[in-house]
Amino acid sequence: MQILTDGYDEKKKSGPDGAAFREGSRETLQQKHFIDQKDRQERQRELDAKLTLDEMIEMKTAQLKDGDLIFIYQEAANAYRLRFCGRFFALELAAKLPNNFEKPDKMKYKPFRRFDALGDFWTFFTRDRLWFIKYSPFSGAPDADRGRTSLSGYVVKATNSIRLGQKFSYEDHDHIRRWDDFFRADDLNQTEFMQVCPSCGNGVNYSASYPKYLCRKCCDNVTDKNGRKLAFYDTGFMGARCRGFYVGGDGKPAEKYESNVCFIDGVEYCAGEGKFGGVVILKKD
Repeated sequence: MQILTDGYDEKKKSGPDGAAFREGSRETLQQKHFIDQKDRQERQRELDAKLTLDEMIEMKTAQLKDGDLIFIYQEAANAYRLRFCGRFFALELAAKLPNNFEKPDKMKYKPFRRFDALGDFWTFFTRDRLWFIKYSPFSGAPDADRGRTSLSGYVVKATNSIRLGQKFSYEDHDHIRRWDDFFRADDLNQTEFMQVCPSCGNGVNYSASYPKYLCRKCCDNVTDKNGRKLAFYDTGFMGARCRGFYVGGDGKPAEKYESNVCFIDGVEYCAGEGKFGGVVILKKD
């Protein structure tokens, strides 16, 4: 995933004096290229074997067995349990789970609603726009993966819609990410997770850590508050330092910019060190 800007090092060399030409023969470089290519092909085969959202919904629903517990969740006053009952899905109601979450399987549930299809339940569940905050999934329930992952496709479709709309705060995203993590399925193709650049709206690679990061093109358009063009670089070892510079007339870094705050069309963003090095620029709440 390429979301970070490249590091800036004025001493960096290329060509026949570069490290690659000093450290190994042409044969070694060719072997490395061949191995890298094989690795990429293998990763692509593994990716292609994963399920799409629609395939996930169809397959996981078909695997449900009569009596399967799908999941338990709660709101401020009540707890709910969703089970598959052969020909329908039963939503059952109980009092709120105890604070110590002891023996949730011993709680007394009573019938509340029933649904002919899992999609009907999900439509009912997400009728509140802030469903991801209103409800909390209970991770201590003795549920089988077969039951919980039957909802994975529905959850990701819903959280994708929120990410694409970009109308959420970072605090909201903590709740959204919790739902994604709770229903995560290893056999789901991770490219099914969707995200957009908060400035231009174009699709970007999904990042659970950075839900509002600028794409590379928009990173090249950031300015100070007066409209003067900026660029941010990783100037330290292993992403240890993010430094801003004004961009000179030749397109190269000029004098230092003593802030990490930047703008695009008056909207404020913040540059910082990326989790794995480099620089990432995020929209501010």
